Amino acid sequence: MLNFKQHFRVACLLMLCLLLGACQSLEKDRTYNKPGLTVSFLRLYELSEDLEDFQIDHPVTISTDQVQNHLLSLYYQDISVLDQKAYPVFTNEDVKKLTAGLKAALGKVEDGNYIYFGFQAKRGVTEGEVFSSVGKIHWRFLRINDVDYSNHFLGTTAPTWRLVRRMVGQEIYKEKTGLVKVTKENWIVVDLNLSKLKRRSATRSLKSAPPSKRQKQSTPPSDQQRIRKKLKNLKDLYENGLIDEQDYQRKKNEILNQNF
Repeated sequence: MLNFKQHFRVACLLMLCLLLGACQSLEKDRTYNKPGLTVSFLRLYELSEDLEDFQIDHPVTISTDQVQNHLLSLYYQDISVLDQKAYPVFTNEDVKKLTAGLKAALGKVEDGNYIYFGFQAKRGVTEGEVFSSVGKIHWRFLRINDVDYSNHFLGTTAPTWRLVRRMVGQEIYKEKTGLVKVTKENWIVVDLNLSKLKRRSATRSLKSAPPSKRQKQSTPPSDQQRIRKKLKNLKDLYENGLIDEQDYQRKKNEILNQNF
């Protein structure tokens, strides 16, 4: 039988093994921070998806232009409102800030890991997960511009947004669940060698977010609108008994004579 000292040594050895295992885990789950961008390498099993159908291909040899094309090609729809226009996930300015960091991450990610990133833009935080199967890059978004993904088919939570396919070489991912394929509208699979894409910077500020998220631009009222407003205000005064009919007709004629 083991004496007290032997029990103590065994316990210390077990603790040392646990600590070494934890240190190795921390080394593999590395995190890099740059201004506005956090990139982490996490274990593939943490994706909580069935990855048996994918042949993971890490690290990824990808050019700067290819990363830019991918980022520029990602669009979504705000399904919380009637507006069904597609808006870019990242503005041109965002793409410039993200390209170098994501290119470096794709070139460093190990075979058993995937990439998590969090990006702080002017419109809010966007969070996503990225991994590569042969010839494909998988982009799965958890949050876009501070809005979490929600499109529960039972309606237990209000729908927020969904990714949309904009060009050849993109497919919204469909997960196999028995005999049925469930569309994952926050997950898009894109060809690694995507066709070159350019976005006009002149339209960026107008199309970078849904109308509900943008500040409305006011336009000066026309002369006709101003006249209608004056006549309406005058009529309200008359109907509420604040002026008599004679004053109402006199002021009405003055407004019309001044503008016609």
